[in-house]
Amino acid sequence: MLRSVAGWVPGEPVPNEQLPADWEVDDAWVRRRTGIGSRHRAG
Repeated sequence: MLRSVAGWVPGEPVPNEQLPADWEVDDAWVRRRTGIGSRHRAG
């Protein structure tokens, strides 16, 4: 028997524009390759 379901998302989402510059990728590249526009940081 399933008693409960829970979820948690940490903090504010981080947009692709805030990726470190030394990764040498931009928002368009990340969106084209992965479809990801933002993510949440854990830890």
